[in-house]
Amino acid sequence: MLEEVLISPAIVYSETALMSVALATDVFAVSLKLGLQGVSRHEREGFELAVTLFHIVLPALGLELGRRLHGRFGDLILPVGMIVFFLLGVHTISQAWRHRNERWSLSGPVVVLAAAASIDAFTAAMALSFTGVLAWVVIPIVGLTAWGAARAGFALGYRAGSRWGWRAELIGGGLLIAMGLYMLTGLA
Repeated sequence: MLEEVLISPAIVYSETALMSVALATDVFAVSLKLGLQGVSRHEREGFELAVTLFHIVLPALGLELGRRLHGRFGDLILPVGMIVFFLLGVHTISQAWRHRNERWSLSGPVVVLAAAASIDAFTAAMALSFTGVLAWVVIPIVGLTAWGAARAGFALGYRAGSRWGWRAELIGGGLLIAMGLYMLTGLA
């Protein structure tokens, strides 16, 4: 396993915060759209709980897999992680643009929709782990940010009548691209 790397706390927190906000835009967009559709309190709370748990479990798994890959391939894997952030951002933007006018519902299990909004957390955490970031720093920040984004999305969705959802995903994708380029160019 990769031994814990000592890097500046400011870098650790800023990279983690940026990643958390970028990942939370999917959650915000989904909960905003669901809030606009007026889902029940029970469905809202179920989604918030599921998405928070997924944003804790998936990054933990991604961090562990990333550490194992780094242990096996060493620093050769570092550029791969940065490219993953870039490609994840491009994918997020293309998906947001493609599905900008779709309506979502909770007709199926809330867990499925929460998993779909959370799956990027696994890949992003795996890429971030290549930098040696500490799991105990990443996991709570990502989980709390996702929970806050879900709460904010539902609150805005219940009160507003606009279509901010897909635009929030575009911003999140842009943040992921910027983070990948930032780390790939060696500025991190």
